[in-house]
Amino acid sequence: MPMPFGDLINVIETIKRRIETHRQSLQQNETRTRTALIDPLLTVLGWDVSDPGLVTPEYNVGQCRADYALINGSDIIPATIVEAKKLNCARNNDEWIQILTYAIAGGVPYAAVTDGNIWELYEVFKHAPLEDRCRLSVKISSTPAHQLALQLLLLWRPNLASGGPVAAQEPVLGTRREPATTEAFHQSVDTSSARTSSAPPSTMTRQPGQRRSSSRIAEYCVDGKNWIQCNNATLLMLSIVQWCAQQHLNGADDYYEKLSRTYAWSGQPILIREIVTEKQRTYYSREEINGWYIFRNIANQTKKEMIGKILRACMRQDGTSPVLNQDLQVKIPNG
Repeated sequence: MPMPFGDLINVIETIKRRIETHRQSLQQNETRTRTALIDPLLTVLGWDVSDPGLVTPEYNVGQCRADYALINGSDIIPATIVEAKKLNCARNNDEWIQILTYAIAGGVPYAAVTDGNIWELYEVFKHAPLEDRCRLSVKISSTPAHQLALQLLLLWRPNLASGGPVAAQEPVLGTRREPATTEAFHQSVDTSSARTSSAPPSTMTRQPGQRRSSSRIAEYCVDGKNWIQCNNATLLMLSIVQWCAQQHLNGADDYYEKLSRTYAWSGQPILIREIVTEKQRTYYSREEINGWYIFRNIANQTKKEMIGKILRACMRQDGTSPVLNQDLQVKIPNG
């Protein structure tokens, strides 16, 4: 199903104007929000809300109803259910648990919630904390249209209906079949400090004072001024591991091996080469770097402790190790 990219950008720009112009009216009524903001975006992404073969409103899920079910033709189970809120409606984890419960009851693999401005998409059956199930988190009013268009392709019908949607704007950290490649997606940070040299690839570098675009963004700084943004805490840790590997006395391979003998939690190593058991699939990242997967099944604030271990394992040419909050600063969202 072809979709002119310009059409998506035009709809995004229209939604931005409607939010700015009609905010007071839209935040008082869910139906207005759906008609003005949600329906146009779903339609341009291939989910024509007027086509009962693609979108079912007020879809029965167990004993409850979801505002939308996105159905790919003759498929019995929806690709996604969508819960709609009026503009600027505050959401909490209890509501998310309720939405995920709806999806689980109906065997629906993905669940989304939106107020027309903020869009979030979660992987329902992934065995992971809530934050690590999130595949998409964007805010239309504060993000450039061209960036949003790339990110929202995760909701494009052929992509989402495939059962394994691929994000168009996600760091590529390699796969088991091909070497890691990040240069095309990331920017590096230049620094004159001999102790930190250059930063590793990352999703985005922001100057001091710039606002972050998502509450899930994690970031770190190695030169005291430029913050390197990652889409979540797991990708942040992978990026820091790569940075340390560049600094390590004996290079990347020796450093990765060193972390494979350094424990993250309860006898589990920080890095492993292969994921073969269900337990490992739960505990380790889907993303990998140079053939290594990182332990991630801990709360975000506990991940700071693991970052400390990652830094202490890095021995530089001068015999020192990087120090958290000194050589490297980290900001991770709560969770």
